[in-house]
Amino acid sequence: MSSRRQFVKGASILGLAINWPSLISKLPISDLHAESVDWLQVRDLFPISSWEKIHLNSGSAGVMPTPVQDHLIELIKKVNSKAPYEVWGEWQETKTSNLSRLAEMTNCDHNELQIVRNTTEALNMIIYGLALNGGDEIVMGQQDYPFAKNTWQNRAKRDGVIIKEVDLQIPAKDEEILAAYDKMITDKTKVVHITHITHREGHIMPVKKLSALAHSKGAEVVVDGAHAVANINLDLRDLDCDYFASSLHKWLNAPLGTGLLFVKEEKIKDLYNHPSSNLDAYDNMNKYEHLGTRAWANEIGVAAALDFHDALGHQNKLDRLQELKEYWTGQVMDVANVQLKTWIEPRYSGAVATFSLDNISNRKIRKSLNKDYNIHVKSVDCKGGGGIRVSPNIFTTKEELDQLVFAIRKLSEE
Repeated sequence: MSSRRQFVKGASILGLAINWPSLISKLPISDLHAESVDWLQVRDLFPISSWEKIHLNSGSAGVMPTPVQDHLIELIKKVNSKAPYEVWGEWQETKTSNLSRLAEMTNCDHNELQIVRNTTEALNMIIYGLALNGGDEIVMGQQDYPFAKNTWQNRAKRDGVIIKEVDLQIPAKDEEILAAYDKMITDKTKVVHITHITHREGHIMPVKKLSALAHSKGAEVVVDGAHAVANINLDLRDLDCDYFASSLHKWLNAPLGTGLLFVKEEKIKDLYNHPSSNLDAYDNMNKYEHLGTRAWANEIGVAAALDFHDALGHQNKLDRLQELKEYWTGQVMDVANVQLKTWIEPRYSGAVATFSLDNISNRKIRKSLNKDYNIHVKSVDCKGGGGIRVSPNIFTTKEELDQLVFAIRKLSEE
């Protein structure tokens, strides 16, 4: 019996509670060291490995491995087997456990977390929950995510807050970034909005230093960390931001529609409730759970994604993502007409890297990669011309990246 069949059989008989020893024993891993992981067998656990295209766009949305997918299906069956709210009541212990495990992964208290649907929803809760008045200044960057900008612009239209945008060419050195933000912050600045890992270039911003800068000027810090969880080591205590939003369906390979909201404990009571929450819920994160009936199975299914991640080994996964990024970028960085938009060192980027070609438009590159080479990527707009964002995942093989390198070289010669 193949390793994949053994794994799936072992996972499926577990029912609604993933058995940690059973799970780990069936993974193609010996001692949880990177050199011991058989990544080809790990790949076989992902249904997308059978897709006719090479999937290099995990930055938009990740996909579940089979045991997580199978577990989610069982959860959906369970919630439809009797009155759904009865099942939700039975799942409260797992919900609390998920928050505790995510808190351990991100170094915070579980009472500072709430699972939501995605980064955008978490940011909306934060941005619309902050007590701001007309004339208050918000400092953000040109590299920030468009939906986050939209939310701030809507807040500005409603309440008259003033948005000030830092104009930077990313990637940039920490000192240059700090100087640019410092120049923009005034005594009227109430919030500094930071993207932890830029969605276009994959650049890791100096959040800890920017938080210290903002706090020294009396401003709060909101961080868009969509790409952070399970892509880089994440320590919320060390970052010292006030609010943090992330997605779990990207790099944790959790069910779609799962994200994470963090609010520093002392800030919880001052952030406005979700509109439908109880008036007496201001001092705890449960005020962001009052959303009505929703896909509870997805939220509870995060447990299986955490089990899968833990079984692989957190650092093993991060090392693998770095290895894949360095593998393909190392082969094209000196090719004529290739422009890398990402600094490859681990301190500056995780799994994501972006490139462009001097001789071909990004639109034509993306179209050719998809049509002629069966490679799925994303084109992104960046200051300085934009590029093609490549975001492999642990199911990606080096042979697939060889195909990408071959295609880039061919296109660079046109």
